[in-house]
Amino acid sequence: PSNSVLLETACVTVENNDLQCRARVLFDNGSQSSYITPYLKEKLNLKSVESRDVTMKIFGNQVLNEKLDVVKVCLKSSDNKKHFIFCLVKDICQPINEQNISYAKDNFKHLIDLNLADSNISNESLPIDI
Repeated sequence: PSNSVLLETACVTVENNDLQCRARVLFDNGSQSSYITPYLKEKLNLKSVESRDVTMKIFGNQVLNEKLDVVKVCLKSSDNKKHFIFCLVKDICQPINEQNISYAKDNFKHLIDLNLADSNISNESLPIDI
């Protein structure tokens, strides 16, 4: 646990009409776009609102050019307010390991009384949906 990094994640409710499910969001302050996995797009039966040519610059100066669908996603906050975002449809990343959130809360004084937006009680691999 001492070599783990606590990333900014949250579990939220996402919905589309009568369909809703829980999803994990990873906040990436360095990203210029929001993404959703193809799996979650299908699970919520989200329809594409447009397609967009996207140039992604990733680590090592690698450049990817792709045409991606864009969907409108409804996120519900813990106070049941609805927030709409537009997301590009693409697999985001591999599940995150070493997110021992309980260990971090127990061992870092500034987190002890903080109500975190995510949990990982069994210290499993965490899939990122948005």
